[in-house]
Amino acid sequence: MFKKTLPIFLLALVVVLSVFYIKQIGNDVPSGSLDDGGNINTISTEFAQKRLEVLEERTQVICDLEASIAAGNLENTDIAVIVDEINKLYYLKYTEVELEDAISILGYDECLVIIANFDVNVSVSSSEISAKEFIQITNLIKTKLNKNYKVSVEAVSLQN
Repeated sequence: MFKKTLPIFLLALVVVLSVFYIKQIGNDVPSGSLDDGGNINTISTEFAQKRLEVLEERTQVICDLEASIAAGNLENTDIAVIVDEINKLYYLKYTEVELEDAISILGYDECLVIIANFDVNVSVSSSEISAKEFIQITNLIKTKLNKNYKVSVEAVSLQN
């Protein structure tokens, strides 16, 4: 008798757990706007998408540089220059994350820092940026990097 009811019991348990799990997911949906595909759009997801795009571009550049080294037809000085370029790309990622952490300490829940050439683009989740806040963020970046970088700060908020 026990062998006959065990599969039915297990099936019932799976159904109950599935319903519970689906209800939990529905309760954990973050607030934000819906895009055309019905996906939830938040500042965090927008920043994550931008960060992913930048990382994919840099990864492709690094792969191309490593492939040129692997081809084996470069002089040692050329290899040193390419390795230096690869190290700079890795350092950019580290520096961007470090700056994001420092800006978060200033009171912004979400921020995104992207460094390209001598431009630093900062996006923060806020309805607006005051002149004082802009100066704080700019000074923080110029202290970490140097005075040669051009800093732009953008306030990003969800528009429902």
